[in-house]
Amino acid sequence: MDGQNPNMQPNYGGNYGAPQYNNGGYNAGPMYGNNYQGGYAQNPSRLMKPLAYVGYALLYFGIPLVGFIFLIVHALDDTYLNRRNFARSYLWMMLISLIISIVLFIIGLIIGLIAAAAANGNY
Repeated sequence: MDGQNPNMQPNYGGNYGAPQYNNGGYNAGPMYGNNYQGGYAQNPSRLMKPLAYVGYALLYFGIPLVGFIFLIVHALDDTYLNRRNFARSYLWMMLISLIISIVLFIIGLIIGLIAAAAANGNY
């Protein structure tokens, strides 16, 4: 550890085997170097608590128009990677659900038209 702060001890049990450094109670890490200012915005890879996922799901789904706007904003935001990835996965889930709903509607419409034509004797 030549040239490093003696308070910085590597911990290899952190994120995906990358060394994490503990420097005086805050995570400066090798990614941030000596420019760490503190605050949550400086660590975009911090983890979300399980209840945060529930809260964001309620925000995105519970408030129709405002939730969708928040969903788009969070999907494009790079300051909080876990929230961004959750919002993107939620968008994909909504898109897949929409496609499945349209396909099922078309199948139901075709079956209904065939049944109506058979009832009228036109089949």
